[in-house]
Amino acid sequence: MAEFIDYVNRAAVPKLEEYIDIKTGDTRQISQEVQDQLDYHAKNSTLIHLLYSALDHYFSKGQPSVSTDHPDIFKELSIIKGLLQQGAYIPAQSRKQGKPSRVTTTPQSLSMEEVEEVLEAFIG
Repeated sequence: MAEFIDYVNRAAVPKLEEYIDIKTGDTRQISQEVQDQLDYHAKNSTLIHLLYSALDHYFSKGQPSVSTDHPDIFKELSIIKGLLQQGAYIPAQSRKQGKPSRVTTTPQSLSMEEVEEVLEAFIG
């Protein structure tokens, strides 16, 4: 099965022609515009951002009523929603890299023999 893959953020979405709307159970076609967006974001290593934006948009519409046909899916979506609300998702590119801590060492004197060993090891 072909996939849209964001290798940097380790995300993949299968390339499908249609999907099942879990709210209604109806089968719907995936538009070319959505396919193009998935392709664009996969190529630009932003697929995970698109997925989380889509989930956030889905959840911002309010909690869907639990369908008796798909209780496991709604349970998983509720877990994902909780993780997103708690800030569990932090994209790799947006993690703030702190300044490297400055390592201070107490200067120690080296004997000429140690210096010669180091030079010999690197120079030969």
